Amino acid sequence: MLKKSCVNVSAYLVNELTCIGQYILLRDMICLELKMLGKIGCPRLHLVLNDLNESLLNDMVKNQFEPETNENQEQFINDNLIMALSSPYFAHMGMLDPLKKIYITCKHLEHLPIVMFTTISMHVVCNLFRS
Repeated sequence: MLKKSCVNVSAYLVNELTCIGQYILLRDMICLELKMLGKIGCPRLHLVLNDLNESLLNDMVKNQFEPETNENQEQFINDNLIMALSSPYFAHMGMLDPLKKIYITCKHLEHLPIVMFTTISMHVVCNLFRS
């Protein structure tokens, strides 16, 4: 009984992970196409957005290790606003690499990993016994 349920779980996980991998490959191909079209169509815009992204990333790394002051906090809020406004432009130019993209940060949520693990486990169990 246990072996049969483990086979069902592993088959379900392999199928779901295969779909996720296909979606990631498709997204990477679309981003590459957008990036190439952006470099050819409007190279100056591409260079400006690339420099903006790198400067914001360097600024975030620099401010990460400095103590929090009121001036740094105001600058951080302004940087988040700039990132929020420039994010659609990055998406249109195909700059969606998660390692080179800046995300707007928030305060750490203590119990988020436990909640995520429980939610994903319940989703897998419910889908396993539904079929």
